[in-house]
Amino acid sequence: MANVRQAAFRAALAALALSGCAGGDPPAPPQAAARAQTGAKTYTLAQKRLLEIAAAQNGLLDKMRRAERLSTLSASDLISEKKRVDSLWNEYFAGESRDAESYAIYGKYLRATSNPAAAYAAFLKADSLDPSMASVKHQLAVYEGENGQFAKAYGHFLEALELEPDNAVYLSQTAKFLMIARAELAVSEGFDPASLDAKMLGCYRKWADASAPNSRARWECAKAFYQVSSPDWEEALARWEDILENATIGLERQTALANKARVLIELRRDAEAREILEKVDNPHLAGDREALLGIIGEAPTAKGKTTEGKSK
Repeated sequence: MANVRQAAFRAALAALALSGCAGGDPPAPPQAAARAQTGAKTYTLAQKRLLEIAAAQNGLLDKMRRAERLSTLSASDLISEKKRVDSLWNEYFAGESRDAESYAIYGKYLRATSNPAAAYAAFLKADSLDPSMASVKHQLAVYEGENGQFAKAYGHFLEALELEPDNAVYLSQTAKFLMIARAELAVSEGFDPASLDAKMLGCYRKWADASAPNSRARWECAKAFYQVSSPDWEEALARWEDILENATIGLERQTALANKARVLIELRRDAEAREILEKVDNPHLAGDREALLGIIGEAPTAKGKTTEGKSK
């Protein structure tokens, strides 16, 4: 029974406070609130206090988001509300209840209210108390990545994915982190560049394949092949063809066509690439079109030196 009660309590925390804050963790499933309601009568006093703080915290963060978007609340109203939430946290930590969940929620509150260093300390404490919380690993990785601690960040991104391997947020952010940091990881930390490329593409693939047709994930995955040292151009071609099948806006279709032509050039299928480029007539892509046609006209040894234009 204790395990059932703890599961209900964690579900309530997820519904109230572990989603929607800075750092991009995914929202809790709709069933979480219902499960929380079912188990509410079994909570300890400390758990009830934590749920109350989480609810007050989320209320403040919602108001902050609305105020930023609509300018409907005065700064004094928000300051007063924040002081109330700060006071609730101070009272809570003055007691004996200092578990991992409370530090995780507090850390997200601090991060959302622009205190990232203190938030990081709270996440470290949460991780030391319970190393099985994927959202905490992710928050640690985000802070470390933002502050140039790339090796630590990479380790925490991997740990988050080990705990939740299908989490779209963790997959996308790990991929984007590696897009930026893998060169530094290879040079300064001794990581194998090919392994980093493979991990980055693996995250992009999994994120894209679980996403809707013509989603941002599929575009970013297709573009990622340009950034690795030994790309699988046949796979890249298939990914641009998939995007073409689902693109509906004219500029999107023409951009995908230009990219398909670029990949065909990499595959030495110049005649097909030229035929496709004849269909690319959007003025925004004129420079890329001419650059690709120029590559077709060059000697074979010059191929592969494609530009970094809008066709990407």
